[in-house]
Amino acid sequence: MEAEAAVRRPVRGAPLVVIASVVALAVVSIFVRSFSAAESGGRPSAVLEILTFVLGVWVPLFALIYACVRSRVAVVALAFCVGLSVNLVFLTYATPAAAVTDNSNVFTFKNSSNYDPPRFDMEQNYTPAASTATMCPSATGGFNWTCRFVSDQFSAGQTFVTGSATADLYLENDDPAATFVAASSFGAGSASSIAITKPTGVASGDLLLAMVAIRGGTGNGTITAPSGSWALVDRTDSGTSITLAVYRLIAGGSEPGSYTWSWSSGNQKSAGAIQAYRGFDTVTPIDAHAGQSESTPSATTHVAPSVTATAGNEMRVLAFADSSNFVCNGIIDFTYDASATSTGGGSGSSDATINAFHAFRFRPPGPTGTVTGVCGNNDIGATEQLLLRSAAGAARTCTLTTRLKLLTTIQPGATTTATLNNGLTLSINVPAGVVAGDVLVATVGKTGSEFVGTPSGWTRIQHVGDSSTMDFGAFYHVVAGGDPASHSFSWTGSTNRYATGGITAYRNVDNDNPVDVNGVYGSGGGNVTSFPAPSITTTAANEMIVATYGVAANATWTPPAGMAERVDQVAGTSTTYVSIEQDDELQPGPPGASGTKTATSSVAGGGGAIIFGLRPGLTLGSGTAQVTGPTAATLASSTFATSAVSFADGDQLELELLAPNDSANCATWLSYDASSQPSKLTMATVVPEGVAGLLLLAPALPLGARWWKRRRP
Repeated sequence: MEAEAAVRRPVRGAPLVVIASVVALAVVSIFVRSFSAAESGGRPSAVLEILTFVLGVWVPLFALIYACVRSRVAVVALAFCVGLSVNLVFLTYATPAAAVTDNSNVFTFKNSSNYDPPRFDMEQNYTPAASTATMCPSATGGFNWTCRFVSDQFSAGQTFVTGSATADLYLENDDPAATFVAASSFGAGSASSIAITKPTGVASGDLLLAMVAIRGGTGNGTITAPSGSWALVDRTDSGTSITLAVYRLIAGGSEPGSYTWSWSSGNQKSAGAIQAYRGFDTVTPIDAHAGQSESTPSATTHVAPSVTATAGNEMRVLAFADSSNFVCNGIIDFTYDASATSTGGGSGSSDATINAFHAFRFRPPGPTGTVTGVCGNNDIGATEQLLLRSAAGAARTCTLTTRLKLLTTIQPGATTTATLNNGLTLSINVPAGVVAGDVLVATVGKTGSEFVGTPSGWTRIQHVGDSSTMDFGAFYHVVAGGDPASHSFSWTGSTNRYATGGITAYRNVDNDNPVDVNGVYGSGGGNVTSFPAPSITTTAANEMIVATYGVAANATWTPPAGMAERVDQVAGTSTTYVSIEQDDELQPGPPGASGTKTATSSVAGGGGAIIFGLRPGLTLGSGTAQVTGPTAATLASSTFATSAVSFADGDQLELELLAPNDSANCATWLSYDASSQPSKLTMATVVPEGVAGLLLLAPALPLGARWWKRRRP
């Protein structure tokens, strides 16, 4: 009995403290290691940390101490094993973001491109030490740019569950540099209107100045601007010889390719120019302006009137209209931007000429003085001088977009085809198994010369026509929720045609920019059987090369070597046919040339080929980051939800940062890879439900075992 009592003696005092301390340290160390590993998917919420700590460590630990005090050896072992197993399960199933060997949820941007050149790296377990940051896109700031950062490769079996991500970005936003962007001009013969092309590179927020010179002067009647958005600055009539009309417009996000002015008096010769400027006050862009008429021929010069600047750093702009076809020159401190002359005539003839200039030095406050241009002949003219108000010092908020993408192998899905016998619309069913985010690629061909129309929600990649015999095109569409079960392709006109087409679904394609580059081949009306789709040079790794073909013949196709055939269709009757083909091939590895992809038709005919690359990059989540300037590099964070993903061997993550096409608010860039600007991406984790359930078992099992032992006889 004494021996039995000795065995059952409770553990107390120093032995209890030692045992409890050793076990507690072991459990806590396992717990800490679990959360360290769990950070591979991101830091859990504070509530989850507390809950896990209490249920997975402290409650089992208290049960362990209680068992030690009561000499319950079995319960001691059970409590320790449960705490150990729960934490090991949490360690095993915690969402990893480790790319192969790394084990961190933080991806820090690094000025290197080892993982997927030319894109920059975002590296785990990396701490920038440089004193000077790297800039993207450059240290001059800007708008309408994209910076991309790519992780190392993941291994098969690693996963992210649904959670969130945070991009910590050090962004700078400066006052936009007040600059001249571009100019365009056009001269029109005798007509009642003139269309002037939009200058290249125009962005939202740019200031457009239009100068229109029209023969006829006061006899031109009413001049109508392209839209109500164009505001008249000045109209100057020099007798009945020439009119100079100046207008301004603040460009929106989407501007037409050209602008048309018309007048009520009838046909007149005209010339016009449009200048685009950036970095000026978009509310009151013009500080001062004045026009001047010259109703009698002067010498060989025209004079622009003086205007007065009310602020510093203002830009001077000049317009000279001439009632002949002479170009004005010899103006000191000004750059010649554009000129145009109406068609016909020689020296002294009844033409209209426009000349546009801007100064390359900013103007301080005060009067500008007059400006004289040498214009060649003794012609009647009209002039204008304007001062553009700088927007420096105004607070501007630039909103950038962040996108997290999965770079994994693009997978072709199902294909559907359809044929139309003598009609106006071809309907093709959506392939089976399609989900939101998939990209549909359609190849549609028809008899006759009319273009195949682009359905709503689709984008035309390219098209090839062969005289009046056939037309075929390639199109893409990003699948969204609520898409119809079929898509219809129509053409203008009332003539029934024969048509055929096919749609193939592709998964893991970049939803924002599916098509990287494309190329076209046309037979030029000749009847051939060989259709070489030209080589294209991809800009991203592991692109899917898609080639489509069309021929005006009753033919079948032999695809290019190495390419998988998805569509081989023909439609027509008698001697009127169209045959199409669609093939694809994965181009693994880094960006490079695809090589020529030549398909062969069984019957000769006129036609062509279209080739393009689909860029990988399935979107996992996106958000925005804002920076208000002018400011030096400052931290701006973008937190957004992310969808679940299971990685295959070699998969990577890509973070895109996009500055909008907004010159009025964005003169911004990203700073990274410096000790004071460690821009990075942090992935968050969510404990899987199964693991959360196991955590609840941690305190339950020791107490349950105790209850079970008590009820035994």
